[in-house]
Amino acid sequence: MKVLKSILILLLVIIVGLIGFTFTINGDYDASATVEMSASPDLVRNTVSDLTTWEEWGAWVKTDPTTKLAYSDPPTGEGAWYTWAGDSIGEGKLTILELTDTEMKTFIEFGGMGSSNGYWKFDPSENGTEVTWGIEGKMPMMGKLFMFLMQGVTDVDASMDEMADKEFVEGLESLKDLTTKLQYASDIEVMETTVESVPYFSITTTMPISDMDSAFFANSYGEIMGYLAEDAGAKMVGMPFAIYHEWNEETEMTTVEVAIANTSEKPETDRIKKGMTHGGNALKAVKTGDFNTKAEHEGLYAYSQLNGKEMIGSPWEVFASDPMEGEIVVEVYYPIH
Repeated sequence: MKVLKSILILLLVIIVGLIGFTFTINGDYDASATVEMSASPDLVRNTVSDLTTWEEWGAWVKTDPTTKLAYSDPPTGEGAWYTWAGDSIGEGKLTILELTDTEMKTFIEFGGMGSSNGYWKFDPSENGTEVTWGIEGKMPMMGKLFMFLMQGVTDVDASMDEMADKEFVEGLESLKDLTTKLQYASDIEVMETTVESVPYFSITTTMPISDMDSAFFANSYGEIMGYLAEDAGAKMVGMPFAIYHEWNEETEMTTVEVAIANTSEKPETDRIKKGMTHGGNALKAVKTGDFNTKAEHEGLYAYSQLNGKEMIGSPWEVFASDPMEGEIVVEVYYPIH
């Protein structure tokens, strides 16, 4: 009995000592991370304040596949909230307290482990938006004791800074990727359409992107037209187009198939080939004024990713107008399921 009593007294001393030591740990913390994004402040703010998007870019949810989420109705703007529950991340609730053009404030409850105040800043920058995500509060006694026993933490603020440097930065980088796609997709008008498959004659060339100028296209189309001119029954069934099988900005090389839709029965040659265009579903964007379609390609690609549209082939551009007779019109297509 004396031994048991001594053990119990020792345990009591240890517990009291731990609790006493925990009182000496400063529980105040303020941790944040900042990442610059190319999207506009309005787009980033609107994305973050739509709590359903947190499932896509939030770092915490991705760590626990058992997580179940529930949202307020509506799940956006001041007063909106979402709750989470997972085997490893526990339970909690986040509520938007305040939302302005440049800031958002939240209140976060960690299911019996205290609460924190979250804050966001959306500052315009030269390249888009400087986004800051932070969290501040005071760690409760049980939280400090848990951190000390499980992680050896005696500096709560420094520990939270480490968490922000990892999880907040990871989340912000995912948010950056999402908002970049949203920005691209919002910059153009995307149409979902169906196209008919037609026969064509073409010349495929792998070349430096910088060499792909008007003279290149004129020479390629001229060569195809000269070949088709030998067939009196040849009939155009569409405007000239180009299929981009490869576009590598790192190597600055492209593989482009310059084509003319035509019903001619002439055989293909070693240089001029025959084919059939994609028939079926496609995404479409129209560029007017010039031949620079970079924004259209970025927007169509982003739209396909955001909306789960799987590309099933190479994109192509139809030169839908005669630039010698009026405004330049280029139709850009992405084949999809």
